[in-house]
Amino acid sequence: MDPSTISNYSNVTATPSATEPGELVHDPLWAAILRWVIGGIIIIVGSVGNVMVCAVVFKNQRMQTAMNLFLVNLAVWDILVCLFNIPFTLIYNHLKSWPFGLFWCKTMPTLQVMNLSASTGSLVAITIERYRAICLPFTPPLSKFQAKLTIAIVSMASFLVALPEVGAYKLGQPFGCIEQFPSVQLRKAYSLLLFLACYLLPLLFIAPAYTRMILRLWHDRDDFPSGGVTEDPKSHKRKRNVLKMMVSVVVCYAICMLPTYALFLWLDFGLTGNTPSYFFTLLSFTQIMNFFNSCVNPIIYWCLSEQFSKEFRKLLGCNKFNNFTRHHSSTTSSEPNVPSNVNHNTVPTKV
Repeated sequence: MDPSTISNYSNVTATPSATEPGELVHDPLWAAILRWVIGGIIIIVGSVGNVMVCAVVFKNQRMQTAMNLFLVNLAVWDILVCLFNIPFTLIYNHLKSWPFGLFWCKTMPTLQVMNLSASTGSLVAITIERYRAICLPFTPPLSKFQAKLTIAIVSMASFLVALPEVGAYKLGQPFGCIEQFPSVQLRKAYSLLLFLACYLLPLLFIAPAYTRMILRLWHDRDDFPSGGVTEDPKSHKRKRNVLKMMVSVVVCYAICMLPTYALFLWLDFGLTGNTPSYFFTLLSFTQIMNFFNSCVNPIIYWCLSEQFSKEFRKLLGCNKFNNFTRHHSSTTSSEPNVPSNVNHNTVPTKV
């Protein structure tokens, strides 16, 4: 299963008598325009935002914590999606054919599945790191080396999960690039594996962990640790803010990915007979929903993390502008009064 292509659709609906790929799908003009507009916004916001995430973390030594390194890993994968998967998919869906050759036919689906599994793995790693910090406060935090090792393991596992796509995708009719497993049962098994390994099981692990962390911070605030040492209120507040941010990231990920998995499970296990006329449009917008997750994380960091918000503003020069305007206004207000030939008996006018 690969959300960046319409090959599963072509496998179901392709007919030998069709000569033009565009004849096989119904794609209204409004849907094509909306895809390009939304896709373009996602590319710009996602690329700039995720590059900023990487920049502020590597620029500031204090921000190079294990959790932030995991966030950088998420950002790197999202940058790849914005620069490669989204443009290729928009062009492919517009042309209804694949003009990029065999190499990219195999690379794009593989890259997309790697992004799905690597993002899920990073969220699981962040969950474990946050759980250790909040629920097991006396355990040592993950070191930068341990974080980098975890990222390497997650990336390697993601490649292995996506490896079947390399063999399954090939050039062929009617859309130029198609997914073709040796058997339908094998394709269904792979779709189910991706759903379980990259979505359902990780969320079943993440949800109870965050629930436990929320209960610990919100309802056990007055409890003393076993050593009788109270936690610094600022540290406690910082943990709560980080937890809010990460819960938002996980919820957005779950919402954005669910339509894609649901559609392909329906295609493989629930759909019988011919596909409905609206199937291509529905598939293309589940892809857009999927890609939206690649631009939303930097926005969440900006809104819910004081540290990221401060560094983003600094990177964009907002602080310099604010300081300039503040200095200009203070200079103006501190100027000495200059005598003027004003008739104080004159009644002031209302403006």
